[in-house]
Amino acid sequence: MKLSSLLLLSILTTLSGCAAFEAKQHYTGEQAGYVSSSIGITKNSAKSPFYRINIKQKEAPFQEYWVGLNFENMWGDTLPDISDDKKEVVVFAKRLEPGNYSITEWQAEIVGGNITFNYRSRKDFNIDFEVKDGEITYLDQMLFHTIWQDAVFGLTKKPGNFLLVGKELTDEEKSLTKVRIQEIEKTRLTKG
Repeated sequence: MKLSSLLLLSILTTLSGCAAFEAKQHYTGEQAGYVSSSIGITKNSAKSPFYRINIKQKEAPFQEYWVGLNFENMWGDTLPDISDDKKEVVVFAKRLEPGNYSITEWQAEIVGGNITFNYRSRKDFNIDFEVKDGEITYLDQMLFHTIWQDAVFGLTKKPGNFLLVGKELTDEEKSLTKVRIQEIEKTRLTKG
């Protein structure tokens, strides 16, 4: 009896801790702007199950928003908006309160056989940007590149992962941004 009570208490404590830091999908206040970019992989990259970037308002104590990307994942598959000979990307837009923000971290989770490799950006990783009321802030493309390399003594392969922040968004990506914003606004207005 005591063991089951302790197990239940442990589960509830864990779940309450997760709920306290739940990331928001979009800002719901009246005055807002948007940030947009494309996130994806280089064409010759090994596909990995999960990529994520975290967005934090400068004054906030912790990360509030995130963008995730699943390629060939058992939990679902993100289909690229644009696929060409150099990249596969998904265009995202986030509705945010006007203010100063940073992309404070990137993460990549890669499954190799029975082992999951987790990669994160360095602690000093930071891409600053400003969101203004009624405007769209375009960030550069963010492309992950994953390679498989020999591990210690060549016993197994392990991934190496890099985030390449590169080119300005193309006109096609900016057009897709406007479609994403229309979808967000339509959802917001039907809920509100």
